[in-house]
Amino acid sequence: MAVEARNFLLGLIGLDPTEASAVKSICNISKSFSGRQRSYSIADETQLDKAEILVVNPGAGSNLMTLTKINNGPAKKKPVIYIAQQLGKELDQGEYLINRMHLSSALLALLDRISFEDFKYAPELMVGSADAATAKMMEAMADRPSNQSSVARVLIIDDSQSVRTQMQLCMRLYDVTCDFAEDAETGISMTRQNDYDLVFLDVIMPGMDGYKACKFIKTDPDTQNLPVVLLTSKNSPFDKVRGVMSGSDKYLVKPLDQVRLEETLREFIPVLQSQAKAI
Repeated sequence: MAVEARNFLLGLIGLDPTEASAVKSICNISKSFSGRQRSYSIADETQLDKAEILVVNPGAGSNLMTLTKINNGPAKKKPVIYIAQQLGKELDQGEYLINRMHLSSALLALLDRISFEDFKYAPELMVGSADAATAKMMEAMADRPSNQSSVARVLIIDDSQSVRTQMQLCMRLYDVTCDFAEDAETGISMTRQNDYDLVFLDVIMPGMDGYKACKFIKTDPDTQNLPVVLLTSKNSPFDKVRGVMSGSDKYLVKPLDQVRLEETLREFIPVLQSQAKAI
C-alpha cells in the first residue's frame, strides 16, 4: 500500500506582498513536479484556523497576537515558520526560522522538513531500498535530533548496515529507541538481557537464519510473549509459511514503505495505538 499524496494548507499571518507572492510561487512549484507526493496551498485569510502550518512575519505585535489566538487552543499546536533575520527568543519545538532573503530558495525544503518532522509524512521512505529518493529522505532524517523521551524500545536484528541505519532513522519519527544486532545469536542473547516492545528480525543472515532465531525466541519462557516481525526480501508463499511456522507475529517484505511500517508499530506498541494517525 503506497503512501497517499498529501496537500498541506499554509496560513499566512502578516506577510507583506513580496513575501506572500514568494510563498504562493513555492506552493505552485510544489504542485508542478510529476511524481511529487507532497504539495502546499494557501488558506483563505478567514480560515486560518484550518491551516496546518503557519507562516508569520513577527515584525508587528498584532501578527504575534493573531498567532497566539490561533495557536493557543486545546488542539495540538501548529508548526510555525517565522520570516525574520532573528527572532529575539529561543525557538520552541515546532518553531522554525527562515531569513527573508532566503525565502524563495529555502522555503520548499523547510516545508518538506516540517512535513516529516511534525506530521511524520515520509512517502519516500522505503526500508531496504537503495533508490535515490529513499537516500535523500534518509539524509534529511539524519539531521532530525532524537527525542530524549522514548515511547518504546525495539530490537533490530539484521546483518545489513543500510537497513539498520534506515530503521534507526525511521524509529526516530515515532520516538522509539532501538538496539541492534548483526546476527541472530547476538539478537537472541539481547532479548534475554533487555526488555523490548518489539523485534524486527531479518531472515537471511550469516550463521543462524531468522526462522530458527524466531523459534528460539518464541520457545523461551522469558521471551515467548515478545512480538517478532520478520522483515525480509523473501516473498514466496513457501517463505511466508515458514514464517508462520517459526512463530512470528507478522511477516513483512522489503522494501517496506511508511504505511506498513507505521501500521506494524501501532499494532504491537500500545502507546502508539492511542495516538492519532499521522499519515
